[in-house]
Amino acid sequence: MQLQGIYVGSREMFEEMNRAIALHKMRPIVRLELKFNPHSPSLLKRTQMYIQ
Repeated sequence: MQLQGIYVGSREMFEEMNRAIALHKMRPIVRLELKFNPHSPSLLKRTQMYIQ
């Protein structure tokens, strides 16, 4: 098994982003909501690629 990480920024950057979101009262915009089917054949096929 191989694990690989990515850099997403520092904790300070994360906290600064959250302060800006709160200050400007930003909220997510949801335009489309899809139903999740955990037994979907395409989802199962994609999941099996990562589980070996």
